Amino acid sequence: MTDRPHHYLTVLGSCGTADSFRAAGWPTFVDEGVRIFDYVGRTGFPSLVTGALREDERRLREVDDTNAWGFAMAKGELDKTHGPKLERGARVNQVLVFDVVTSFIFRQLDAADGRTFLSSWEVEKYFALELEHEARFLWELDYAPFRDAAVEFLSRLREIKPELEIAFHVAPACRNDGVRFKVDVLNDQVDFYYRFCERLARDLEAQVPRLTTLQGEAKAQAADPEHPYGRYPFHYRLSYYEAFRAEVKRWLGLPTETRLSPAAAP
Repeated sequence: MTDRPHHYLTVLGSCGTADSFRAAGWPTFVDEGVRIFDYVGRTGFPSLVTGALREDERRLREVDDTNAWGFAMAKGELDKTHGPKLERGARVNQVLVFDVVTSFIFRQLDAADGRTFLSSWEVEKYFALELEHEARFLWELDYAPFRDAAVEFLSRLREIKPELEIAFHVAPACRNDGVRFKVDVLNDQVDFYYRFCERLARDLEAQVPRLTTLQGEAKAQAADPEHPYGRYPFHYRLSYYEAFRAEVKRWLGLPTETRLSPAAAP
C-alpha cells in the first residue's frame, strides 16, 4: 500500500459523505491525496450483521432500469452482499468513512426471526417483500442493538485489517434557504438525529480503537437549494464537501488543499 500515490477509502453511508470524494459525477474533485475505493449505500449496521432474504420472500417489480446504482444497492441489501463487499474492501484499502444518514431517513424492517433490512426508495421501487415484518424509524428502535451491531461489524473489519483507519462522519442536516425533508416526520426528528450521532460517536470511540468522529467546519455547513440531486438537507453546497474532504485529509496527515476540476465549477 505504501507505494500507492493516494489513500484509498470506502464510504459506507450516504451521498452526503460520498460526494466529498468523487472523481466522477457531481462534484468532481482532482486531488493528490484521497480517492474513493468503493461506495456502499442503502444499508445499516443492524442489517450488516443479519441474514438475507430467501428468493420466495421477495418479488421483483416490473421495472426497466435494473442496471442502475439504486437497483444494485437494493438487491445487495436484500441479498446481504454489502457486508462481504466491505470486508473485501478492508483487505485492500486504507480508510473507511461512514455515516448513519440512511438509518435516519429510512425505516428498519425487522422480521420475526431476527433478520433486519433497511428499507429505502430503491427497495420499495424494485421489490415487493413477501414476509412478515415490522417497519420502524430509528427513533422508534432500542439504541443498544444498533450500537452493538456497529461495534460488531466495525470490529470485524479491524480484525481483517488492524491498521484500517475508521471515521464516523456526523453529516449535518442542513435546513437553510427553505430546504426541508420531504417526509414531514423527519423534520421533527432532527434534534434526535444529532443526539443519536453524539451518543453513537461516544460509544464507538470507546469500543473501537482509533475510531474518530469528523465533521466539516460549521461555517461551511449549508444545503444547496440548487443541488443537481435535488433540494435535501444532506445535499450540500460545494464548500461543505471541500471542508469535509480537508478535515479527512488533516486526520490522515495529508496536505489539505483540494482543487476542483473545471467540470465541477458552480
